[in-house]
Amino acid sequence: MATSARQNVVIVGGGMAGLLLFNQLYSTLDASKYDLVFISARDHYVHYPGALRMVTSPQDDLEDRVLLPFGPRFNKDNKKLVIGAVTSIVEKEDKSGGHVVLEDGQKVEWAFLVLTTGGKWRDMVDLPLAKSNVKAHIDSWKAKFENSNDIVLVGGGVVGVELAGELKDFWPKKNVTIVHASETLLNPAYPQKFRQQVTRRIIKLGVNLILSDYLDTTASQGEVTTRSGKAIVADLIVQTRGFTPNTQFISSSLGTDALSDSGFVKVLPTLQLSENHPRIFAGGDIIDWPEQKQSVRAYVHASIIAKNVLALSKGKQPPAKYTSSFDVTLISLGKLFVPFPFNLTLSAMNAINNFFSTLFCSSKSQSKQVAAEDKKNIVIVGGGFAGVSVFNALYDSVDASMYNLILVSARDYFAHYPATIRMVVIPEEELENSKLVVGKVVSIHESDDKTGGHVTLEDGQKIDWSFLVLTPGGKWQGPVNLPDAKKDNSAFINSWRAKFEKANDVVIIGGGAVGIEFAGEVKEFWPHKNVTIVHGQPLLLNSSYPKKFRDDAGRRVTSIGVNLVLSDFLDSTDISSNGIVKTRKGKEISADLVITTRGFVPNTDFIAASLGDDTLTESKLAKILPTFQLVNHPRIFAGGDIIDWEEQKQAAKCTGHSAVIAKNVTALSRAQTPSAVYKGQTEAILISIGKSRGTAFIGVLWGFVLGDWFTSMIKSKSLLVEMMRGQMKLDSFAKSA
Repeated sequence: MATSARQNVVIVGGGMAGLLLFNQLYSTLDASKYDLVFISARDHYVHYPGALRMVTSPQDDLEDRVLLPFGPRFNKDNKKLVIGAVTSIVEKEDKSGGHVVLEDGQKVEWAFLVLTTGGKWRDMVDLPLAKSNVKAHIDSWKAKFENSNDIVLVGGGVVGVELAGELKDFWPKKNVTIVHASETLLNPAYPQKFRQQVTRRIIKLGVNLILSDYLDTTASQGEVTTRSGKAIVADLIVQTRGFTPNTQFISSSLGTDALSDSGFVKVLPTLQLSENHPRIFAGGDIIDWPEQKQSVRAYVHASIIAKNVLALSKGKQPPAKYTSSFDVTLISLGKLFVPFPFNLTLSAMNAINNFFSTLFCSSKSQSKQVAAEDKKNIVIVGGGFAGVSVFNALYDSVDASMYNLILVSARDYFAHYPATIRMVVIPEEELENSKLVVGKVVSIHESDDKTGGHVTLEDGQKIDWSFLVLTPGGKWQGPVNLPDAKKDNSAFINSWRAKFEKANDVVIIGGGAVGIEFAGEVKEFWPHKNVTIVHGQPLLLNSSYPKKFRDDAGRRVTSIGVNLVLSDFLDSTDISSNGIVKTRKGKEISADLVITTRGFVPNTDFIAASLGDDTLTESKLAKILPTFQLVNHPRIFAGGDIIDWEEQKQAAKCTGHSAVIAKNVTALSRAQTPSAVYKGQTEAILISIGKSRGTAFIGVLWGFVLGDWFTSMIKSKSLLVEMMRGQMKLDSFAKSA
C-alpha cells in the first residue's frame, strides 16, 4: 500500500476523534509528500447519541469555511435560487399573493412572502454582495490590521468585544482600545454581573477600555479625541456599533406603518406583518420585537413561520405564536474562551460550519422537476441566517405539488457572520489527498530510529506509516455494542427493539449519561413500561459534576416515572425464574430485561502488545504528553476516549484533541518541533431525556444548569444527527419533495 515516493499518515479509529482529526489533517498536510490513511474497524460511522434512540424506538424511519456556496439543494426538484436584490413588493388587492421586483427588473410571483433581509453592517463585516469581490475586501482588512499598532474599536457590544479578543489573540503586542458609551461593556439588556464579567476578562487580555464616552471623529495625525476630550493614539479606527436593517423597500412598498421608527418590521405573534398582510411574514434581525438580535433566534422564528405558512397553504388558520426565546449569548475572546453562558469552543464552531456545509452543499440525486408554471411560489427574501433557516424548515413540510419554494438573496453565497471577525484577522489555509481503508489493526511496528513503521491489519495487510495517530475508541456494552459490519446492524437493532417492545419491566445498570438517556428513550416511546435505574452512587451521574446538576438530572428522570435505586449495585444481568433481580443490598426488583450502561473498555490491547505495557495505565488508557504524543514514541499520537487525561470522556472533547494533534503532526511533517499543547477543556454535557426533555451543565463561571427547552433545542429533538452528517460530508436526511 505504501509507495516509495510518498509516505503515509495513518489514523486508526473510525469514531468521532478519528473523523475530526482526519478533517483537520486533510487541509494541513503537504499533499506532495504525504498520503492520509484512515483506518476503521467498522465500514461505517456510528453516531452514538442517535444509536440510543435507534435501538430503543420502534421508528424505522473558516475563507471557504465561512463563505459557503449555495449548493444543488437550492436548485433541485421544486427548488430554485435567484440572485438579486428586491427593490419593491407588490401585493394583490385581495391579499392572496403578489410579486416582488428585483433590481434588474425581474419579477417573481408569490403566494406567501417571507422577509428575512437582515441588515447592513459596518467596516470589515460589511462584506461585498458578490463573492468575487470578497477576497479583496478581506485582504484589505487583514493588511490594515497587520500594519496597525494602535487600533480603536468604536462600540463595546458583542462584535467589538469579539474583535478585540481576536486581535489580542493573534497580535498580543498591538494596542487595542474599545470606546463604549455605557459604564460596562455590552448593553443594559444583559445582566450586570455578566457585563462586569466580560469587562474584567477583556481587560485581562490587555485591551484598553474607555467607558461612558463617545467617539465621533476620525483619526488625525495618528490621534483621535473623544467627546469628553480624551486623546487616544490611533492608526486604525473600526466601527463595531451594530447594523441598519435592510427594510427601506418594505416601507416604500407597503407603507411607512409597516416599520417602527427604528426601521424594524412590525409583526404579529404569528410573525405575519399584520392582519392587512396575512401572507407576508418577517423574521430574523429585522423584526420589531423586544429581544436581543441574535442568529440563534432565527431557529425559533423559522419554526413559527414554517408552521404558519404550512397552515395557510392548507386553508387553515396560522396556529403558531412567537413568545420570545431563551437568552443565550456566546462571546469568544480569541479562540478558546467564551464567558457566558457556555463555552463555544472550536467543536461548536465546527458544528455550525458543518451544519451549513450540509445545508448548502448537499448534492442528492435529482428527481424529475415539476413545472414551475403549474404551481404557486413561496418566496423568501434574504439569504442570511434567518432566511436560510426558514428555507430549511419549509423544505420538508410544504406541499411540493402545489408550491415552489424560492429563496431570493442579494448575495451569491451565505456569509456565516459568527466566524467573519476571525476570517478577516487571521491568515489563510489550504487543502488535499485522502484514502479510506476498512479493517482492524492488530499490531504496530515501529522502526528502531522511531521515524516510522507499519501497522498490521487482521487480514495480514501491512500499511506503512510516517506518523501514526491512535483513536480506536472503546467497546460498549449492551444495546450500543453495535456490530463492526454495517450489514449486521439490522438484525442486531431489530433484536434489541424486539426486546424493548416485549419487556414490561426494564432495569438499567448504571445511572450515567447513557443510562439516563436510555431511560428517557424507553419512557418516551413506551410511557407505561416500568423503568428502573440502579446506580452505585447516592446521586445520578458521577462526582465530576456538581450536586445541583446531579439533583436536577434525578428530578427530571423521576418526573417521567423512572424508578431510582441509588447507592446500590447490580452485579449480574441474570433474571430469576420468577422475574426478579436482586441488588447487593438485597432489594428485589421486577425485571424481564436488564441492560448494562456502565461505560466502555478502551480498545488498546494491541497498543500494549506492540509497544509495551508501559504505554498504558492500569485502566488501559494511553499515556500521553500534552502534545498528545505517546511517551518515548515521538511520531505516534493518541486522542479521544483512550487517552489518560483527567477529564470526562466525551465526543465533544475530540475537536480539542484533534486540533492539537493536527498542528503537531503538521509541524513534524515540516521538520519543526511540535509546539501545540493540550490544557483540557471546560466540562459541559447535554443529556437528552426523550425527544422534548433533558438537562445540561455548562462548567463556566459558577456553572450553569439548563433544562428541557435548551437541551431539546440543541440535542434532544434531532440528536445532532444532521450536524454529524455534515461532519461526514454526507447529504442531509431532509426528504425529497
